[in-house]
Amino acid sequence: MAFSHTGSTSNGGNSAEASTGTHGLTINEGDLVVAFVHINGTATLASDDGLTEEDDRSVLDETARVGFYWKVAGGSEPTAYTWTIGSSSYWRVCFGVFTSSTDAEIATALNYFRKTNNTTDLECGAARSQSANDGDLGIITGGKDNRATTNEAYTTADNSYTGATGGTSNQIAGMAHRVYNANKTYGASEDIDIDVADGHDGRSDKTFGYYITFQESAGSDNDIGELPAGMLTYTGLAGSGVSTENKTGELPAGNLVYTGLALQGVNADSDVGELPVGSIVYTAGEHRPPRPRST
Repeated sequence: MAFSHTGSTSNGGNSAEASTGTHGLTINEGDLVVAFVHINGTATLASDDGLTEEDDRSVLDETARVGFYWKVAGGSEPTAYTWTIGSSSYWRVCFGVFTSSTDAEIATALNYFRKTNNTTDLECGAARSQSANDGDLGIITGGKDNRATTNEAYTTADNSYTGATGGTSNQIAGMAHRVYNANKTYGASEDIDIDVADGHDGRSDKTFGYYITFQESAGSDNDIGELPAGMLTYTGLAGSGVSTENKTGELPAGNLVYTGLALQGVNADSDVGELPVGSIVYTAGEHRPPRPRST
């Protein structure tokens, strides 16, 4: 299974609250929502909309702070996401939405980077601490503790990255992504330039930011759809002596091992261990839509 890009946007300002603004993106339940926040100053960031803070830090030798946030969308998401800064500051938010066909948990691995050389583009680069598997999502972000008088939008990225978003006014920041392909070979580090439309932003400075991967954990290939009445079909369920097309009802005691699945209407004596909280539930003849959980 793989992630696909719904859309991205960026917003900047000068206030005590950073915001995506009215992002205008369609967000469905189970979608992956991500945000890179960059402020001029050292005030602590705080998400106002229930996003998971993957990292939040002051940038060494700069008067700047960055943070990366994400969540698996619920049934109702706001038209704008906000962060409390604590004091009026220049800021920029890069925001993206991705769909995922997974019905399993999403695992993350984040690497922070800080370049020491001055460049006019966003020169991003970080080691990758998580293996690049087919369908994984890689996101690169970059910022500079600088700003341009007139905003120029970041529109392109190299090294097979796409979906660039960001801007140069208020606080320089950009974000791009790629979905990994099993047919391609990738290095152990990510070195990506994110550029504005005319190829430079006019502000030569150091770049800092994050490289983060999102990976569908084991069990992401479970069947989705209506199950035939009176039959049990499962993927991600291992059991000694249990066929993949068992009739519903009592299964042989002691030989059923659950892997990310809970079965409704099955003899409890056949359970081995405690079922994981939030497991997917299949009932013969129907499908209950799953919801991915964050780790």
